[in-house]
Amino acid sequence: MKSPRIDGLLVARKAAGLRWPTVKAVLQGRISSHTMSATALSDAEADYFKLSETSAQRTLRFWKVRVGSV
Repeated sequence: MKSPRIDGLLVARKAAGLRWPTVKAVLQGRISSHTMSATALSDAEADYFKLSETSAQRTLRFWKVRVGSV
């Protein structure tokens, strides 16, 4: 949540099946030093809709395995 990168947030929320308005609220409510421009938010929305829920769940499982093996 503190990172300026949003890919992890998008993957986790898509894996959980959240709808875009909820994800948008999370992104906009992050720490004030990481506010998003309208362009960045629009790009995030496009990325979110390109990502399938199944793909996001698979990515989370991969990340968990990778972290567990370190």
